[in-house]
Amino acid sequence: MNIHKLGEMIPNFAFFASQLNARKFESPGQIRHFWEQAQSQLCQSAGNERILLKTHNAAGVYDVGEFPSRKYSEKAVYVVRDPRDVAVSYSSHFGLSLESAINSLINESNINFRPEDMSRGEFLSSWSNHVKSWQQVSIPILQLRYEDLIENPAKQIKKVLTFLGIKPVITIEDIVTLTSFEKLAKQEKTGGFAEAGKNDFFFRQGEKSQWMQFDEKKFEKLIIKFEPVMRNLGYL
Repeated sequence: MNIHKLGEMIPNFAFFASQLNARKFESPGQIRHFWEQAQSQLCQSAGNERILLKTHNAAGVYDVGEFPSRKYSEKAVYVVRDPRDVAVSYSSHFGLSLESAINSLINESNINFRPEDMSRGEFLSSWSNHVKSWQQVSIPILQLRYEDLIENPAKQIKKVLTFLGIKPVITIEDIVTLTSFEKLAKQEKTGGFAEAGKNDFFFRQGEKSQWMQFDEKKFEKLIIKFEPVMRNLGYL
């Protein structure tokens, strides 16, 4: 697998929505006004074919309508991760202190965007709101834990393919090999990657329980805030 082709294989929905505004975006939240139109145009251009897209947006009913729209969306695969590890990764990717990253995960108004380019804002809300929003969507959803993908990638890949009704043209074992973290990380180190963070690689470690390298007290307010959802997902 070529990591530089990932954006073509499963493009970010925000890219399409951002192209519909002829003027400069004045705020990262402005993109939501183009969600419906983007989904409609994507479906029209696809015809009878399926399109796989990725998004970091929380699901739900916004002031501009439902996202994702059930009119244009068939299914969703949602990957959830221990918020303590999300905080560690978030800190590294955006060049923030761990405390600032935790505050972002708790922030129910959190929006992901680049200050130099507000055209691709994505509504994250808090970690727990994000998880619950996708658990409550009106379309079929397959929820996967990041940790399970690491421990048994073959089993999780089979789940995804079955859920999406995709018949692979190569073996599951070959898919696991081609998409291994080590292989993708090696490509980034030699050729870079467009989605890399400010101060670190995108494919940084690919491990679970990275939060255990830190003082557990640093995550106390995160656990207090998210305890019910974390417990439900087996993180506590």
